[in-house]
Amino acid sequence: MICVIIYYTIVKFGMAMTTQKKFFLKQPLELNYHVDSEKVMFFGPMYWGIGENGEKKWNIEDLLSAVGCFSIIVICMSTIIYCATKIYLQLKSKSDHFSAKTIELNRQLFITLVFQTLLPIVMMYSPVGLIITFPFFEVPVGRAANFVGASLSIYPCLEPLIAMICIKDFRMVIFGVKKKVARTTSHTGIFTKTPGGS
Repeated sequence: MICVIIYYTIVKFGMAMTTQKKFFLKQPLELNYHVDSEKVMFFGPMYWGIGENGEKKWNIEDLLSAVGCFSIIVICMSTIIYCATKIYLQLKSKSDHFSAKTIELNRQLFITLVFQTLLPIVMMYSPVGLIITFPFFEVPVGRAANFVGASLSIYPCLEPLIAMICIKDFRMVIFGVKKKVARTTSHTGIFTKTPGGS
């Protein structure tokens, strides 16, 4: 929650819409999307502008905001990698004490964790990180910037599919495979009263 609040604050106030940004985006927005930059809401970093004498003027506020966003991405990714490594090492050290069934379930859960870690890297962290970084190196993004919004929208519905596919019991239910249950014969003694005996 703290990271979300900080990220929101950085983007809302540090990358806010300004007159300079409206002027800079007027032609690209009209050309690519047929909209007027004065009539749409947007946000984003503008790392520098051009002064009256043609010199490059750095926008410190936008630069600091981009560094803040990038730092949060790095912190989140580092936390995920750290926790995944600790989980793996912990499971590996305790594997001698687990049954074969528990080891198999832990393996499936760890694979699920790995894919659930890779998915946000591909669909969230990388697109957002690149869209913040490319303008700094004057790499044109163009309409490819739309991928960020699309991937952020699709991500939440893809993540549960990973667990459904990677965990065997879920997979068997989804694809209608019946689990074979080992039946054990119960030998119950039947006691009957016989003449002269109990």
